[in-house]
Amino acid sequence: RLEDLLTEGKDKGAAYNPISDRLWHSELWYYEKNCPWLLDDYPAHMPTSTFLKVLSLEDPKASVVVEITGVVSRFDRPGWEVKHYPSYISKRGFPRGIADVIKYYSNTILAGKLIFISGQPGWDLTTGRIESKKFEDQMAVALDNLKYAMEQSGSSLEYLVKTNMLLVRPEKYSKMRKMELDYYKKYAPRLVDQPPASACIQLYNLYSPMALVELDAVGYIPNP
Repeated sequence: RLEDLLTEGKDKGAAYNPISDRLWHSELWYYEKNCPWLLDDYPAHMPTSTFLKVLSLEDPKASVVVEITGVVSRFDRPGWEVKHYPSYISKRGFPRGIADVIKYYSNTILAGKLIFISGQPGWDLTTGRIESKKFEDQMAVALDNLKYAMEQSGSSLEYLVKTNMLLVRPEKYSKMRKMELDYYKKYAPRLVDQPPASACIQLYNLYSPMALVELDAVGYIPNP
């Protein structure tokens, strides 16, 4: 089964990066060895995902750190089932092949009333490609993708509770925050006075050399 997932992809465009692909190889190999149902039972059980490339880790000997959040699906309690939503709503279907890995992960996971959102880059959801090298264009697309991710899970942008802003160029911080505020004014005015908790993480690189920004977030579904 694993060999099928590692077949050569047709798209070697903006999203291709050899380092991240080696990470995906390792993750899929681990799933095959220890929990093979994660390879066959998509989209159930597959995680949301955000990939950070940093200059150093706490342990100087470490090459990678994996941070995880898990939840027990309570099918005996209405409203506490864990629901998964696929990564791409693409004209080419799902899953999508990027470079030599067919990447499986959920765009959003609903756990009770909480929505865990995978990192939303500035790529086009229908192609999986970054169409512009300009920061402003990528930020605008990333915000649209974040809004779509909240709506995909049955909520709306106004119910964000936490954002992690992943930024490659620190000089774009002010522009990023200004665009974020303007977007909230247009699509989620409640967040202007009650903004989500937020952190900005400066990285030297994202999943692709072309990527300049990515938005990782947690939201919720309000009570009816």
